[in-house]
Amino acid sequence: MDKEPSSNEQTWLARLATLGRNFNLELPEPRLEEKGVPAAVIAPLVMPSWESSLEDSSLLFIKRASSLRKHSGQMAFPGGVMEDGDADLLSAGFRESLEEVGLLEGNSRVLAELPAAFTPTGFLLQPFFVATTQREFVRQPEEVDSIHLISVTELLNCPVRLEHREWNGQKYRVIYFDTTSVCIWGVTGRITEVLLQHFFDWTPPS
Repeated sequence: MDKEPSSNEQTWLARLATLGRNFNLELPEPRLEEKGVPAAVIAPLVMPSWESSLEDSSLLFIKRASSLRKHSGQMAFPGGVMEDGDADLLSAGFRESLEEVGLLEGNSRVLAELPAAFTPTGFLLQPFFVATTQREFVRQPEEVDSIHLISVTELLNCPVRLEHREWNGQKYRVIYFDTTSVCIWGVTGRITEVLLQHFFDWTPPS
């Protein structure tokens, strides 16, 4: 059984306290007549141990199965829509993450809750940033084509592109992280950008 975190967790908590909740995903707002389907994603920071350097950690992404109706074949964080049996959005995120990649809630710690974002495909998405020392992950083949652990160091240094789009009469920017193995973009790219900016002192391109 993994030992309890010590000074490293205290460092995280202190940093979170100073950051507050000044997150802004800068995604298009829904029209008044539109209501998004409640959904949650878990952005797992996979750490070798609780005493590891944060830069030695990786973010876990999935490539969604090509057979899915929405966002098929795209890079994403594990998660999904809220169901009747879920106590809240965090519970929904962990339930879906367990199903998709085998992420264990008991070995995870929630570091931050980001503001909900309305996606162009009709979801009201609630992201959670979570740390874990879990080492083994198993994909659910009906929903996940592949699991990708991308080091924080690579994400901080990989080529980044920006694109400006318009949706529902609103202009917004799309960020692309061109890693050596995959391209991370869209809402997942924006969540990644916010995490790198707020927790790893990364400066996004202008």
